[in-house]
Amino acid sequence: METNPKLTANQAIHSVWSEWAKSCQIAAPNGYFYAWESDLLMISKTGFATEYEVKLSVQDFKRDAKKVCNIVNYDYSRINKFDAILQGKGPNRFFYVFPKGLIDPNQVPEWAGIVTGKQ
Repeated sequence: METNPKLTANQAIHSVWSEWAKSCQIAAPNGYFYAWESDLLMISKTGFATEYEVKLSVQDFKRDAKKVCNIVNYDYSRINKFDAILQGKGPNRFFYVFPKGLIDPNQVPEWAGIVTGKQ
């Protein structure tokens, strides 16, 4: 399993929070704000929501694309997390946070941003 034992999820969340805290009104770690858990959700002073999803293994990153949400479509079918975000049923912006070199940036969906840090 490709993991990074040097970095924890809490350290990654704190690093992002400390970098962007001055520009936000609210910062909330590990909560259910949409139909899934967000590692860190920050709300700007203008109400703009940005979610940061920490990934410390390639396997965890790949599982994220398969997550099914508790959002029910009009036909009562469930949708996956990526589709929910693309349909506007999630944050205004979404970033993956992972150690530099862990995940190939070409594997990250084009609508998601990337925040990388030291290992």
